[in-house]
Amino acid sequence: MNSGADGESCPPFSCPCTVERRSHGSGSGATWEDNGTADGFFRRRDGRKLARFLAGTSSGVRDECRVHAPPLRRILETALYCDDIAAAAKFYVEVIGLEVIVPPDRRQVFFRCGEGVLLIFDPRVTSVDPTSVNGGLIPLHGASGHGHAAFAARDDELPAWRERLERAGVPIESEVNWPRGGHSIYFRDPAGNSLEIASPRIWGIPE
Repeated sequence: MNSGADGESCPPFSCPCTVERRSHGSGSGATWEDNGTADGFFRRRDGRKLARFLAGTSSGVRDECRVHAPPLRRILETALYCDDIAAAAKFYVEVIGLEVIVPPDRRQVFFRCGEGVLLIFDPRVTSVDPTSVNGGLIPLHGASGHGHAAFAARDDELPAWRERLERAGVPIESEVNWPRGGHSIYFRDPAGNSLEIASPRIWGIPE
């Protein structure tokens, strides 16, 4: 959870259970209530605290962005980190079925997935060895620990994916039925990154 200025925990807005909310009343006294969970565990009834959370800490920044920049279209790239690029390439091609668009080397391997791109980097290289493209520097980057990425599939496609993973010897770590609809299957890649195959309905997005 995030912490507000008063030290209290702010609601976990990233959770699919809490995306849809309804307001009661108006102005600073308005209250907000979660509209996506069965038990109503995640709730925010203090409208002033929610307003401060949404406004952020920098005055005017959000308004400036709205006025001067068009809305972003989608997530273009997702990056995960792995210290064995060859193993990652084999996994994402043979198990996940992605198309390689930049072949593996000591630094990276890139895949196409629908309209997006999945980037796999070795952080031992990308965190210390700068590179450039057409004279433009690519900033150093890297991460430790296990990352997360989710792939979209229709609910009626998940049984086939479950069978594919099982036959490939990939353990299914968990499955979740979300309160708003949709199902998720969780498993790991060779680096231990948490992967998910889920219906877009978990976020209220049509399949």
